[in-house]
Amino acid sequence: MKIEEGYIALENYTMYANYSDDHIYEIGEDRSVPDITQITMKGDTNSQYITFQMPRYYDGIDLTTKQIIVRWYNEENADKGGSYSDICDVRYNEEFIRFAWLLDFGVTEYDGVVAFAFENIGTNEVDKSYVWKTALGKLEITDNVDNGAGGDEPSEDWFTNLMARIDEMYKAAETAENMADTAEQAAGAATEAAGAANAAAEAANTATGKANAATTAANAAAGNANTAAGAANEAAEAANTAAESVFTDKNFFLLRNEDGTLKLVYNEEQA
Repeated sequence: MKIEEGYIALENYTMYANYSDDHIYEIGEDRSVPDITQITMKGDTNSQYITFQMPRYYDGIDLTTKQIIVRWYNEENADKGGSYSDICDVRYNEEFIRFAWLLDFGVTEYDGVVAFAFENIGTNEVDKSYVWKTALGKLEITDNVDNGAGGDEPSEDWFTNLMARIDEMYKAAETAENMADTAEQAAGAATEAAGAANAAAEAANTATGKANAATTAANAAAGNANTAAGAANEAAEAANTAAESVFTDKNFFLLRNEDGTLKLVYNEEQA
């Protein structure tokens, strides 16, 4: 089966490479299903391939998120609620879902009319059961007097296997949802951590700026102190020079008072 342009294959269904049928039976917006006009013989087994198309959305629900099965009835199983079969080659686009029903021996074992309907089953957004059904269509099984010869009958645990597959789909969807929640929480924690890191970096930059300013002020104070020391040394040197000049040229000498001041005293002995 070649997937039409614009359609995407839907996982969890069997996909066949060789079957194809250009005739497509339309399932209406009112859920009506047309009767099948293709000739189907009693005992046909995996040889009658029937293609259908249905709306993808119904009341806002995307039916690609549900499991599609076909329930069929004949005179042998009608009083038991019918039987189920798989569909195959499921693909979809923005508006429609296309799929095929490959008739097995269980459907064609007896001649006569087979009534059938499609069911989409799953859960809704609050995990409550969801079932969407079509109206009944009809399929005529023609008697070719083959005394019942045909392929293998479907196994008794077919429905159990189908339900197990559906359960796996639900669990996979739940796991994906949980993983999405965990990822969202991790993203929130990462955002908070990044904010804290930015705040710490800003505080560190502020502290570095203050430290640099303190270093600059200390360097400036040290420079001022060095300048003052130099000036004091120069003043002392000048005083010494002046004192030497006094003692050399005159008969005077300097005495220091108790308060630390100096006074000039004339040396009469040298006069």
